[in-house]
Amino acid sequence: MRCPACQTEIPKDASACVKCAAAHESRHTAELPPPPSTAVPERLENFQIARRPDGSLWELGRGTMGITYKAFDTDLRVPVVLKVINPAVLGNADTSERFLSEARTAGRLHHPNIATVLRLGDTNGLQFYAMEYCDGETVHQFVERHGALELKLALEIALQVATALVAAQELGLVHRDIKPANLMVTGRPPEEFTVKVIDFGLAKLGAPGTAACDATVATSRFGFVGTAHYASPEQLQDRPLDFRSDIYSLGATLFFMLAARPLFDGATARVVMQHLLDPPPLESIAWLPPKSAALLAKMLAKDPGDRPSSTQELCETLRVCLLEARNGQVATFAAAVVSRSSAIASRDDSTLPPSAAEEKRERLTDTLPGAGAELPSPVNRGRPRRNALVLAAVLLAALASALLLTRARQSHPEPVTNVPIAKTPADPPPASPEAPDPQYAIALQGAQAAQQAAERLSIEAHSFTMTHLRLERAQAQAVSDPETVQNYRAAEEALERNIAAAEAAYLDGARRLRATSPEAQRAAFTRVADDVARNGSLWQSRVTEIIREDISQLPPDADRVHPETREALRVLQAGR
Repeated sequence: MRCPACQTEIPKDASACVKCAAAHESRHTAELPPPPSTAVPERLENFQIARRPDGSLWELGRGTMGITYKAFDTDLRVPVVLKVINPAVLGNADTSERFLSEARTAGRLHHPNIATVLRLGDTNGLQFYAMEYCDGETVHQFVERHGALELKLALEIALQVATALVAAQELGLVHRDIKPANLMVTGRPPEEFTVKVIDFGLAKLGAPGTAACDATVATSRFGFVGTAHYASPEQLQDRPLDFRSDIYSLGATLFFMLAARPLFDGATARVVMQHLLDPPPLESIAWLPPKSAALLAKMLAKDPGDRPSSTQELCETLRVCLLEARNGQVATFAAAVVSRSSAIASRDDSTLPPSAAEEKRERLTDTLPGAGAELPSPVNRGRPRRNALVLAAVLLAALASALLLTRARQSHPEPVTNVPIAKTPADPPPASPEAPDPQYAIALQGAQAAQQAAERLSIEAHSFTMTHLRLERAQAQAVSDPETVQNYRAAEEALERNIAAAEAAYLDGARRLRATSPEAQRAAFTRVADDVARNGSLWQSRVTEIIREDISQLPPDADRVHPETREALRVLQAGR
């Protein structure tokens, strides 16, 4: 007989199609008659299937059981997703029942992180159902484009999926196919986005909160339904399932987001054995903070009893891990500030003229708590001065930490007030518009150019570091993809050119600024800081602080940005 899905000839002693792995229950019966038509009409009731520029129907996905299209609801005037039963399997009663079961199961769920079913219909024997249209891309596509995700973003995606699983558990549903390709991301990650769980075609239904035991759906040739790369051990062994199977699949998906590769890879039979026998390769993401590493290991436990005891517990633990990740970002920024301040304090300025050295001491004094306190003389400044600077940096980092944590815990965050830059009491005000100072205009242009270039340098330096890490991961894989490695190397070279251009622009602005009088320089920086405070972000204010300190000590003949300045800018971008 032939496979009802792909029409491949199936041996009499086979339990599934050797090409598409679709199971068939009637292998000893007569061959099914061919379907009357394999064409899907352009319009089903009030749903008009969209067409691509080449005139073909706008197909979003295709499976053994159904075909998914982008369509338009002519009544509500909104785009929808239309899933139509595959015309090739219309004569299969089991497949038809599965299709209806999928639609009804998804229709029971109403949750912000689950795609809503809008309508179930039948046109001339062709079953279909319409779902909410999610304008975005799957997690799999997102990772393919961006590479491994930062921990905070990966945890936020996992948390949204986990809240959807809470709703499913309350109804006794097990999705059984949680994977990156079934998670739609809409919006603008990592700022504002929503994750939608789609495709409940493999869901099982049981008593609420208990293991689901419905065995009406078909299995693959390996005795399970789902995707082997993300299936739980009990699912692969075709044992009774409950919500903990979905937790395992979500853990495998979280690993994929962090490592940009599946938990186990290779031929399907090998992947099945690895899920059953091998420990998860968590050493490849050993950089995870303790709580996140412990949760991922628990989600990927072979024994369901060792996983989180409920989806609610999983959500709570993910929130704790998110807080840990945010604290880690603040701590990284604080460490960079402390390192930067210590390095600045330890620079030997004994070669500076007495007036320049005295001006530097006055500026540092004004930025410390209790401005006006006397610093040790240049001869004996040493450790006390460094300790004072480190203390000031720690206080600044603590303030940043408090502001960030307050924003994270509030459901309706309020704008964070930018920290004003300390000004020397003797600083004169900027030149008034009535009597413009030519030197002030030059200084302001230089300060603005340096600010913009430093912001670019911050972004490009962080992107270079992330690209280099991904290149190292790609090269460390047992079977490296030469094309991927080459792409990462090309990206590295492009980023190096961007960094060089940003450094050149920064040094050019700094030289123009330094060519003016000290009064014009102070007035220009005050103007830039005020503009950022009004129209910019806290991150831009931090950039202003870093370059103000750096330019004040930049040698006139400098041809490169100081490595400490570049690293401080990079870490600042990493903590955004």
